[in-house]
Amino acid sequence: MPLRHCNPRILLALLLAALLPLQSCFDPEPATIVVSVTLQGLQRQCDILLESTDGRISRRTTTNIRGIGEFKHILPGVYELRFVDGKDKAWPAVREVDVRSGQVLPLRVELTEEDAPRTEDNAPVKG
Repeated sequence: MPLRHCNPRILLALLLAALLPLQSCFDPEPATIVVSVTLQGLQRQCDILLESTDGRISRRTTTNIRGIGEFKHILPGVYELRFVDGKDKAWPAVREVDVRSGQVLPLRVELTEEDAPRTEDNAPVKG
């Protein structure tokens, strides 16, 4: 029987059934950002803040004792990474990353003494 003689509801149901498997093709696959943090060549434990450039997404992770921090299930977009010590004093080091769908993005960040958080008398914080 030709399709032009079918009930329009049946045609719509057939069309939806054919398009439904394609729905997942349009969802961006989440990405992962893996950050390795060092200070003067030594692995550094710190907190990493992740913010989307439009300010809608904000997440935080703590690096492990090997200086590795990971953000999983990140949607594609442009993000800024900020680094803070355990007392929420920010290191001036900021990294901007462009994350693509399904990407595993390894990132190495070398903090320097110039980037070190400072006390009120402008001396570097020991840590």
